[in-house]
Amino acid sequence: MARLVKSITVTAALLMTGPGLAAERSAAENCDLMAGSLLDHDLPDGIQGVSFDALDTGDVVKEACLAAIDEHPAKRRFLTHLGHVYAKRGNFREALASYRQAHARGSALAAYQLGMMYQRGQGVSVDDTRATRYIRKAANRGLSKAMVEIAARARDGLGMPANARLSVFWYDKAYVAGDVMAANELGKMYRDGIGVRQDGGRAMELFSEAVRRAPDNASSLYNMGRAYEAGYGAGPDLGWARAYYVLAFEAGHADAAMDIARLHADGTGTVADNGAALTWYTRGSEKGSLQAMIALGDAYAEGTGTEAAPDMARSVFLRALDLRPDDETAGYIKDRLAALDLSDALGTSEQTE
Repeated sequence: MARLVKSITVTAALLMTGPGLAAERSAAENCDLMAGSLLDHDLPDGIQGVSFDALDTGDVVKEACLAAIDEHPAKRRFLTHLGHVYAKRGNFREALASYRQAHARGSALAAYQLGMMYQRGQGVSVDDTRATRYIRKAANRGLSKAMVEIAARARDGLGMPANARLSVFWYDKAYVAGDVMAANELGKMYRDGIGVRQDGGRAMELFSEAVRRAPDNASSLYNMGRAYEAGYGAGPDLGWARAYYVLAFEAGHADAAMDIARLHADGTGTVADNGAALTWYTRGSEKGSLQAMIALGDAYAEGTGTEAAPDMARSVFLRALDLRPDDETAGYIKDRLAALDLSDALGTSEQTE
């Protein structure tokens, strides 16, 4: 009787919805379409899923998923979908319960989500070891996003002993599985010789593939710039290096401004131009790059590429401190501010005399 009432309730709700949920579709279809994740390998062919940001958390979607679970108790994906709805609502206890049931039935995505909830402390205490355990299960079940995450944990020793070779193993598996970011991360391992013999040519190949897979990814674009500047696999090409640094900056890599400014300031591959460097320090500073702010403050303090402007330098340094830099960097900024104050004091003293 309770199931019949729920079915009637869901049907009535569907009749009152807009185009997102259709009454002619079953509860299972609506749950898949409206709550299925883009990452879920369990989704039926032809259903793409939705991003977490686009997930509809309304009662109609929740009830559709509850009805789908009642109608198809052997289908683990509906439990995973329901977990997404609860997690998006911030109802972490119910999300954990749904994910745990789906995980027990073999869902890769549910295992990954459980791991991330333990990492973030959502409904549970933060537990990196348990987070790693769940994420490893998801990786073993074939979820490429989990492979990338477990590779990073092996590299950094988070929730497990650091193991660079294991990190390379998982990045490589994710790369072969087609993960968008795995090529970029694996390229960095080859570039730096971490867990694998250093190979600049292979790093360049992987960065190129990363850009092909994700043309707007700032990190991949920046790494291509570094690869061209260093000449991985061939001689340096500073024109291409600068081009990729600019693309990386435009894609959101604020610190790339520093590399472009450095090329101008040093005259590397171009005529030395401190004014052009100042322009890029300014652009990087406007995008929140701490290093660009410090370089801009130094330029104003010393009159490099512009007339000396102590007040401008002081303003920039104070903004840099607002970004809460590490102790060493903060110490440098404070020393620069103290030098500006001393210069002002000496100037005032000379004028008085």
